[in-house]
Amino acid sequence: NVAVDYSLSSGTLEVSGTGSGEMRFNGTSVLSFTGGGTVTSLVNYTVLTNAILDMGISVALGNNFTTQTGSTLRMGSGGGIAASGATGNVQTTNRTFNSAANYVYNGFINQNTGTGLPSTLTGQLTIANAGGAGNNTVTLSVSGSTFSTINLNAGLFAIGTGQNISMANLGVINGNGGDFATGTSGGTINVFSGPNGASFTGNSNPYNVTCSSGVNFGAGTVTIQSGGTFQINAGGFVQTNAPFYGNGSNLRYFTNGNYDRFLEWSASSGRGYPWNVQLSNNTNLVPHAGGAYASTVMQAPGNLTIDAGSNIYMDCNSVNMIEDLRVNGNLQLNGNLSGSGNAASDFFVGGNWVNDGPAANFFPNGRSVTFNGTGAQVFSGTNPSMPAFFTVRVDKPSGALSHTVNMVVSSQLIFEAANAATISNSGAIEVSVTSNATAAVQRLGST
Repeated sequence: NVAVDYSLSSGTLEVSGTGSGEMRFNGTSVLSFTGGGTVTSLVNYTVLTNAILDMGISVALGNNFTTQTGSTLRMGSGGGIAASGATGNVQTTNRTFNSAANYVYNGFINQNTGTGLPSTLTGQLTIANAGGAGNNTVTLSVSGSTFSTINLNAGLFAIGTGQNISMANLGVINGNGGDFATGTSGGTINVFSGPNGASFTGNSNPYNVTCSSGVNFGAGTVTIQSGGTFQINAGGFVQTNAPFYGNGSNLRYFTNGNYDRFLEWSASSGRGYPWNVQLSNNTNLVPHAGGAYASTVMQAPGNLTIDAGSNIYMDCNSVNMIEDLRVNGNLQLNGNLSGSGNAASDFFVGGNWVNDGPAANFFPNGRSVTFNGTGAQVFSGTNPSMPAFFTVRVDKPSGALSHTVNMVVSSQLIFEAANAATISNSGAIEVSVTSNATAAVQRLGST
């Protein structure tokens, strides 16, 4: 057994006589491995339980290399550990990397995890790359791998563009100073397993997170990156702590059924305040969650997209929202949207309103729609039979509201404050106010 550092910077390590030589690393202190000489094919290495072997950039040559349950292997090679071939820290003839061992990537250059990293790891994966900016990324080699614990201690972990990992039931991602790679190379984290899901601790910035089980984003600052998506599938939900959302990030409901709005969309700033929201895959979002969230804010600083087959009914199951739906960006309506039966709940849109496709329907239920953006806003779409608005308010501090399709208002068209509205009547395009009441069209502003 070897309980001290190993160094073979030159010369030859060979086995005399017949049989093979065994080098067993043990103890609990960090042991360094320095190679550089010649090793015969009869040498075997074993990293015993609780032992910690730091390979640096050295290469182990010989016959067998084995990590035992609970052992720790630290790697500085750009190739990590490969299942075979002349790459990475371990290049013995045979290699056994235990799925219950721990693997630490602590190089000073960009690294790949390598094909030898177990695809289902019950031990810990630690990203501790200490290279400078541009030379501190560890990239996953095998997409679809499952992890129980990921420690982000230093450098960046790139799951990879189009690649994903899964967290085991009760899995945890610890943000201890490292982070995920920025942009699409950050990849996707799937939380699919078991009733308890997975959790985050500390601070990190994942790109995509998809859940079909519970996920707790922790008490630290875990932020979905700009362009990234937190997707909730059937069975998915937020436990205890919602994520923060970066500018341009997305919250996507993908549940193929009813889903009660919860912590993921529950605030007007900070945690639980999604930038863009999208409903897809026949999701029926219940905004009031049976009444528990009827008075919880429902706002998005970006866009709201309701895909065909998906719905938001503010009066779902005869329970009414008593908070407004506020979208500071565009409202893309390809599915169904209805108003609350409570007069305290209206709609506010700061961008364009687009009705696209024959499945796009809006049922105002006596609620008003206020266009209140600071720039130009357009009412448009391809649905020729869009139901009428009830009341439309134009309350724009600047910019104009225009339309490229017919707009029908059944009750009131109200112009508020100092603003402008471009009413197009070219060809068959028009705004129709069908009410005959004296106040059907009002100007309340000063100009």
